[in-house]
Amino acid sequence: MQTERFWEEFFKDGLPLSFRYGGEQAGSQFGPLTRTPEADGEGYEAWSRVFFRSDGEKTPSRVSGPQIFRAELKIRRYRQAVEWWLELSGEGIFDSRIIDCLSYTDLTLSDGKPFHGSDWKYPRWVTARGSLAQEDDFQPLSGNFLPESKRIFSCGGGRSSSGQMPYFNLLLSEGSGVLFAVGWSGQWKAVLERLGGETRPVRVTCGMEDACFRVRPGEKLVLPKMLALPWEGTLEDSFNLFRRFMRWNVLPRYDGRPLEGYVCLRTWGGLPPQIHQAKIENVKKHALPAELYQIDAGWHGDETTPASTQDYFDLWPQTVGIWKPLPALFPDGIGALGKRCRDAGMGFAVWFEPERMPSWNRIVSEHREYFIGPKLPDTASGGEIWDNRYFLMLDLGYEPAREWITDQISRIIEESGMEVFRLDFNYEPLEFWQYHDEPDRRGVTEIRYINGLYAMLDELLRRHPGLKIDNCASGGRRLDYRMFRRGMPMICRSDYFCGRDNDPDPKQAHTYGLSLWIPAHADSLGSCIGHTPEVMDTYRVRSSLSSGIGMTAPWWDLSEEEAAWYRKMLSEARAVREYMSDDFHPLTGYTLSPMDWMAFQFFRPEDGSGMVMAFRREESATDAMTFTLRGIEAGGRYLLRDADLGELGEIPGAALEALTVKIPEKRSSRILFYRKKD
Repeated sequence: MQTERFWEEFFKDGLPLSFRYGGEQAGSQFGPLTRTPEADGEGYEAWSRVFFRSDGEKTPSRVSGPQIFRAELKIRRYRQAVEWWLELSGEGIFDSRIIDCLSYTDLTLSDGKPFHGSDWKYPRWVTARGSLAQEDDFQPLSGNFLPESKRIFSCGGGRSSSGQMPYFNLLLSEGSGVLFAVGWSGQWKAVLERLGGETRPVRVTCGMEDACFRVRPGEKLVLPKMLALPWEGTLEDSFNLFRRFMRWNVLPRYDGRPLEGYVCLRTWGGLPPQIHQAKIENVKKHALPAELYQIDAGWHGDETTPASTQDYFDLWPQTVGIWKPLPALFPDGIGALGKRCRDAGMGFAVWFEPERMPSWNRIVSEHREYFIGPKLPDTASGGEIWDNRYFLMLDLGYEPAREWITDQISRIIEESGMEVFRLDFNYEPLEFWQYHDEPDRRGVTEIRYINGLYAMLDELLRRHPGLKIDNCASGGRRLDYRMFRRGMPMICRSDYFCGRDNDPDPKQAHTYGLSLWIPAHADSLGSCIGHTPEVMDTYRVRSSLSSGIGMTAPWWDLSEEEAAWYRKMLSEARAVREYMSDDFHPLTGYTLSPMDWMAFQFFRPEDGSGMVMAFRREESATDAMTFTLRGIEAGGRYLLRDADLGELGEIPGAALEALTVKIPEKRSSRILFYRKKD
C-alpha cells in the first residue's frame, strides 16, 4: 500500500481508531485534521484532531456549555510511516462519562483489487513469538486469511513481548502491505479479521484488554501509541524498511549514532571484592578488549541483610528494593569498583529491578501509598495490613513513588559512575493493575503506570546525559518500540541462556527471528557466576553474537591459550556488531533442527559491504552450501576476509553473489566479511 494513500484514507479523510463515550461512538464527533508545526520534530510532521464534550449541546467544532472532557488524536507523519495516539483530559469539575470499546487502532485495509485465482494466498499475516526463555523465542509465525477468518494475538501478564511480539506485517497482495508496531509496554490485544468482499479487506483492531473508565477532573491519560509503515515491494524488503526506520527514527542517539550493544564481561553482583579485583586484573594483564563490566543482582542490601544473602545466589530477591551497596562486598563503596573498571578501559553497568518490592521492606511501612499489592484484614485494629507473603509493585503512576525510586537509582548512578543502567522486571504486573483498579476505572492503573515508567526512564536520561539503558525484563519481555526509544536489550534478549544446559543452536534462531524486526539486540552466553561451558567454545560464542555480547568475566589464572581465545572472541564481537544494524537477509529457512544449517547476511547498501554468518549444526551431513547474496554487483570486485583464516583476497562479484561456504566439521561456523573494492 502506498504511504500517501494510507494517509489520505485513514487520517485525512478518516480516523485510525475508535471508542465510545457515554455509550455513543465518538468517531464522527472529531474536529478537522490540523497541522501543528510547532510540535514538528526531526523527520516528522505533527498533526492532530480534537473531540470535545460538554454538559450542553455537543458539536465537533465547538462547545455550548462548560467543557468536561477532551480527547486529542495526535499524529506524527514520517516520510515512510505514521504514528498516532490519544490523549484524554478531564477539564471540568466532575468526571467524564464512561470511555469503553477502546481500539487505539481500527482500520480496514485492502489493496483495492478484485480477487484473482492466481493470488489466492493473499492476504497473509506475519508476526513472531515473544520471549518465554525458550528455544523458539522470536520464531517467525505466518498464515493465510481464509474468508471471514479471525486471528487474535496478545502478550501475557502485562509485559509487551511476553509470549508474543508486538509487531505484525499484513500482506495485502504479493507486492504490498502494512507493517504495524504496538507502542505500549503493558498489556495489548490485536485482532486481525478478514471481512467479506471481492477485494478481501482485512480489519485490524488493537486495544487494551477490558479498558472501561472515566476521566477525572484535572487528569490526563496518554493512551498506547501505534505505528504503521505501508510498503510496496517484497516481504524481505518491508522488514528492512522497518529496521531502518527503527534505527534512525526510534533508537536513541549518542554522538549522532543510534544506540548499539556492548562487548561486555559479566559477573554476579554478590561476589566478594577480591573476585572483582581478579577479574579486572585479568582484563589488564591479558589486554582483553572488553568495553563494559556488568554486575548483576546481589550487590544490594543494608545492615539488616542476612549474611547468607551475600554468599548464595538464590537469596538475592530478599534484598530487591534496598538499593544500597552491601558494605561487606563494597567496603570502599560501589564507586571504587566503577573507577577500577574505568582504569582498565571499561565502562560500568549495574543491575536494578526497581518496580518490585518485598512487602517486609521498611519503605513499605513508611509509605504504604507507594505500593500496589494484596492486603489482609488487620484483626487487631480493624484496618488493613500488607500481606508479607507477597512481593509488591511500586506504583510508578503515583508521582511521589516515582520520584522516590528515581532518586534512589540516580544516587547509585552518580556514586558508581555507571555508563549503563540495567533495567530488569521479573514478574507479571497485569494482576497488580487489575487489583488496584476501581470498578468504573478499569485500565487506568495500567495507563498511569506505563506512562510513569516512561517518565522515570526519561528523567534518568535527562539527569545523566550519556547514560544508556539495558532493557532486560526477564530477558526480552518488553521489546515494544516505545522501550526501544529509551534503550535496548544489551545483555539479555531472552532468558533462555540462563539454563545451564542451553543449546547454542536456538540462539542462532533467536538472532534470525528477532533481526527481522529489530536492528539492535544482544545476548549473553551463560551464567555470570562461574567458569561456564562457553570458555574455548567458539561455536557457542558465535551462536550468540549480535549487536553485542555478554561473556563471563574470568577470575581464574588464564592460560595463554585461553587469553588468546578471549581476545579473539571479544574482537570478533566488535567486528560483527559493525554490520548487525544494517539490512538483514536470511540465507536459509528458520529452523531449530540439529540436522540443518542456519545462515544469514547483513548488508550495508551505502558502501556495498556486508557480512555472512553460517552455522553447520551438530547432526548436519552437509559440508557445503551455496547462498545467493543480496546487493552484490556481479561485475564488481570484492575483498573477502574470513574471521578464522584472515584475508582471502579479491573475489569477482559474480562468485560472491552465488557464494559457496564450506564447513568441513560438524558443530562449526564461518563468518565472512566483504567490501567492494574502490
